[in-house]
Amino acid sequence: MGWRLLLGGMLIWALHFFGLYGIGSIWHSSMTARLLSAVLTVLCLAGEGRLIMRLSRRGGDDLDGWMRKLALAFVVLASVAIIWQGLPALLA
Repeated sequence: MGWRLLLGGMLIWALHFFGLYGIGSIWHSSMTARLLSAVLTVLCLAGEGRLIMRLSRRGGDDLDGWMRKLALAFVVLASVAIIWQGLPALLA
């Protein structure tokens, strides 16, 4: 298992975080900002879902299994963070 799979969920979360920051800095609380925030949130959640599918299909020895469980925990944590950050941007 590579670093990309292990830290992929957190990298997608970081992309979402900085994307929302940029959207908020440029468009503030306009309708464009809300639309872009919604699109970015859905795309990042889709990326997290794809990562979950890839991780659930992988097999391997005990070390790979442990790393896969850790990667899945990171993806779940990152998905919660994406939802947590996306909702206020949409409801503001």
